[in-house]
Amino acid sequence: MTLPFLERGLLYDKHYLAEDFELWSRALTQLKFANIPEILGAYRVNGENITAQKKERMAKEHAYIVAGALERNLKLTVAKEQYRLLEGWGNPYYQEKNRAERKRMYKELERLLRRIYKRNQIVGFYDDKALLEALNDKWRYAKYMEPKRRDAGIRTVDEIFNSRRRPDYRLLWWTYWERHTSLRADVKRLGRYVKARL
Repeated sequence: MTLPFLERGLLYDKHYLAEDFELWSRALTQLKFANIPEILGAYRVNGENITAQKKERMAKEHAYIVAGALERNLKLTVAKEQYRLLEGWGNPYYQEKNRAERKRMYKELERLLRRIYKRNQIVGFYDDKALLEALNDKWRYAKYMEPKRRDAGIRTVDEIFNSRRRPDYRLLWWTYWERHTSLRADVKRLGRYVKARL
């Protein structure tokens, strides 16, 4: 696994907190990759790890890495003022309290995602279906806080921004349930209490 990386001089850049993400974004131009459906690892976030402690820096770093990958892979330049649209590790859209500003941000994100798709149609770097899924994931997370989905069945870029598409409330509830273990424990405790009283 490491030999192809070493042969091409693909090493971690210690300047990044998200050094894995940065390395893989560079390796994408030199190696072939494939997604597999099995989950091979889990990522835990708590107040003790580097992610929780340096979340803001990682969000900005994520945007910088994505913008660099778009420049390398699609020859698409993202203005520095738009980097916040590409941030990971949080949702700047939900954090914005001013509705007019949030609406403006959504429009700006839509224009950027459409530019990415259109540019890829010319360059052909990313698989069309995979790119549509990634753009859909970004839009749905920004708009509804939906987690990433596999195979949402998106066939065109216009489907992503269709105003009739609503949040998947079951998915949102399931994600909330999975992330809030204390709520799950409370519900189980309540269930045992009720069962004991019947």
